[in-house]
Formats: sequence, structure tokens, C-alpha cells
Amino acid sequence: MKNYLIIISAAVLFINLPGCNKETLVEVRALDEKIDAKTIELIIQNHDTGIPFPEGSTATKMADGRVKITLPEGYKFLMTDPRTGNIIGGDGSETGVTCNCTTGTGCSPVKYNGKYYCVIENNCKTCTKLTSLIDGTPVRIDGVYQPDKAITMVSKEQQEGFASELTSLRSELIGSAFPALFKLEDVKNQLFEIYHFIYGEQIPEFILKNEPIAPSGYQYIAINIFGNEAAIPMPIDKIGNSEYIVAASGGVNCKCNDTTPKGCNLHSTFGAKYCSSDGCKSCSLLD
Repeated sequence: MKNYLIIISAAVLFINLPGCNKETLVEVRALDEKIDAKTIELIIQNHDTGIPFPEGSTATKMADGRVKITLPEGYKFLMTDPRTGNIIGGDGSETGVTCNCTTGTGCSPVKYNGKYYCVIENNCKTCTKLTSLIDGTPVRIDGVYQPDKAITMVSKEQQEGFASELTSLRSELIGSAFPALFKLEDVKNQLFEIYHFIYGEQIPEFILKNEPIAPSGYQYIAINIFGNEAAIPMPIDKIGNSEYIVAASGGVNCKCNDTTPKGCNLHSTFGAKYCSSDGCKSCSLLD
């Protein structure tokens, strides 16, 4: 009798093992500029900014039909409550995505220029994308950042010694800064550490008041905020040959990196300037 109980118990344990309900890897097809030109044009026309999908990200199909996007080590989604705009805490390394065809059938995930999209295929007329925590709580994906990185000045070449701690290369940027990023206390604290490094205790009033344009005698240089591009004002006489100058004088301009003529909005927070996408697939301060 005991042997029968042992066998039954082992069978129940086997059935409930997590490995018996494994998630399956989803191959997210990369769009080709020539072969998929119509699909790319449709993405642009729909003003869908997509979900950040940096190199090394994976997608797996979950039991409830959603796709789970998992970011590479060191990357985090910055997610906010779609109703309140408040930052949602937690691990941030993954999110659930549903590509839902509301009319017809055929709504598939693809990747293009480092972003994950839901695109219309077959008989689908309307394709929507829903994002959530793994537990199903709806969220808005505002961007991706690298929380273990510091805020650094973007340098044209690799620096040595102490300077290497304060600088990073343009190749290390993963995107443009975005409004929700500045809700993080670490961003504000580190940004003002940079200002104190440049200005000492006398940070100029136009920075503290977040004025739109720096006065004469200043230029905007590129900085890296946890992997995202922004710009801060710096006195011309303190700028060396290695800094990236974003604006030689006056205000800062945004550049759309695709065929959409509009869709980049300039923002200013704590004196830092940055561009966010609104219909444009990606924005940049740098040429």
C-alpha cells in the first residue's frame, strides 16, 4: 500500500512541476527595408512608437497567450500606470505584450530598428498592442534604461583615468531620454552632481529655473542618462575637444531619424534638454 501511495504522490508532483508548463520561445522576425517596405510604411503611418527591444532581448509565449519580453541583463523597462502616470516599481526586466486583432485575424509581432511592433497580417483590419506586468496589471512602457550606469558626459573618444568615470562613448547610448526618466530620484540627484562638478556651489539661475534657452557664453553638450541621450549647458571656456556639442548657441533642436518629417518633441527638465518621440520612430539631439 505504501508503494502505491509513493507512486501516486510522485505522479502528482511530476504533473505540477513548473517545467511541465514551459514557455515557448517566439522568433520575432526582423523587418527588411526592401522586402517589408509596405509593412514599415504602415508602422510609420500608424505613429506606433513600439516597445524597446534592444539586442539580446527575448520573447516567449506564455500560457495565457501573451508574449513575455525579457530584456538583457542590466536593462530595465521604465513603466508607469496608464491612469496616473506614476512609476510602477518592481524588477522591470520583463513585460507582457498582447497583439490583438480586433477585426478579423492575423496580428503578429515583428522587430524593426530596435523596437517590437504588432503588425497587421492576413485578414486583420485593426491590430492593437496591450502591455502589462506579468501578473496582468496594465502598464505603459515609457522607455528602457540602465539603472546601474551613472550619468556621464558623452565623449568623442575613450578617456583614461578619472575622466573615464565621468564620460561614456556615443556607441553606448541606447536611445533618447524621455519624461518619465526624470521622475526617478537617482536621475535628479546625479544630474545635480554633474552640475556641481561643472559649476561648484554656484549653479546658474537659468538652470535652476529650467529656462528654455541658455544665455550667451554657454553651449549644450551631450550627456548619457542611464543609457539615454540628453544635453546640458556648459560654459564655452570649459568645453574641451572631446565633448559632443549639441547646440553651438541658442536653443536645442530635435532630429527625427526616419522618414517622418515631424514627431520629435523637445523637453526640458532640471535644465537638461531631450527629445521624445510622438509618431517618429526615434529622435536624436546629435547628427
